[in-house]
Amino acid sequence: MLGTLIPTVLALATFGVLAHEVARRVLDDELGRRLALAAAGTAGMILPEQVTALGDGDATSLTYANVRRKLDVARERFDVRRVTLVSRDLVARADTDLRVASGGQAYELGADRLELARAATGHPASSPSFIGHDQLPYKRGYAAVGDSAQVVGFAVVEASADYFVPLRAFR
Repeated sequence: MLGTLIPTVLALATFGVLAHEVARRVLDDELGRRLALAAAGTAGMILPEQVTALGDGDATSLTYANVRRKLDVARERFDVRRVTLVSRDLVARADTDLRVASGGQAYELGADRLELARAATGHPASSPSFIGHDQLPYKRGYAAVGDSAQVVGFAVVEASADYFVPLRAFR
């Protein structure tokens, strides 16, 4: 009896681990696609001229107010945590959470240079999942503002990857 019980338990445990990993990957890929599309939708709302017109400390200009309103609309419409507009050299132009001041360097995006390079070719991209300062998992989506011949900046959307929390319960 013990000769069949141990292989059965091992087979079930292996199946459980594999099912968990497949579910995690599928959910992660789906969130990545959703965020890439949300970033593309946000980038479509911003004119390239608006990105180039925004300078350091332009938080009181009408252009900034217009761009900020569009980012707030995108944040609500796409149900994401944060929307940021950065120039091509990762200088913040507007941020719905005000974590990076207008004109400040968005250093946190430097880790996603490969995804930004892909977005610069006209293909929206998503970052790998990462753990935020609040110890929760997040993911970002990137899309270029402007055409692929002349990218002036990037729309960045960030959302919680909270599907990891219920998946942890199955471990």
